[in-house]
Amino acid sequence: MDEVTRKRLEHNEQVFRAVNEEIDDGADGTARAYVCECADAACTETIRLTEAEYRAVRADPNRYVVLPGHEVAGLEQVVQRASDHLLVEKH
Repeated sequence: MDEVTRKRLEHNEQVFRAVNEEIDDGADGTARAYVCECADAACTETIRLTEAEYRAVRADPNRYVVLPGHEVAGLEQVVQRASDHLLVEKH
């Protein structure tokens, strides 16, 4: 993967992260629909997480929550699998 592509994909993930931070700001402890933080700028899918689950992801700034199949080899690695989402970490 060339550097330009890597930067574009990372930027896409950061945009989704910003959206989820806005969602999290309004969290009340119940499960919410967070957006998939994958590198695909056209992705509109969501993942249901509680506020605590999402904040656990955010505890490490190199970790993102994505849907299965949305991870990008060479950009990140899967560090945890759940039934409906993955936790990935940037290299």
